[in-house]
Amino acid sequence: MHASADPGRPTNVHLRVHGWPNQQFALLFVDWLAANPGAREDYLTVKCDADRRADGELARYVTAKEPWFLDAYQRAWEWADAVHWRP
Repeated sequence: MHASADPGRPTNVHLRVHGWPNQQFALLFVDWLAANPGAREDYLTVKCDADRRADGELARYVTAKEPWFLDAYQRAWEWADAVHWRP
């Protein structure tokens, strides 16, 4: 956790090593969502549902989103291959 400019609002900051798979997926994910409105809407729904169920607990929030990401990971990489996406 990182304390943001607003001390009452924690910020979840991810640090990634350049070129590693999780860094590449973080970049891909943004582009994939931008190019796929349906996936973007689905993700928003998942995030809102996870937030409601988590009751303010970050670990519960992250865990609630995991099933969606298992499928989204594959779909995003399939899209990346189809459009010849590169980081």
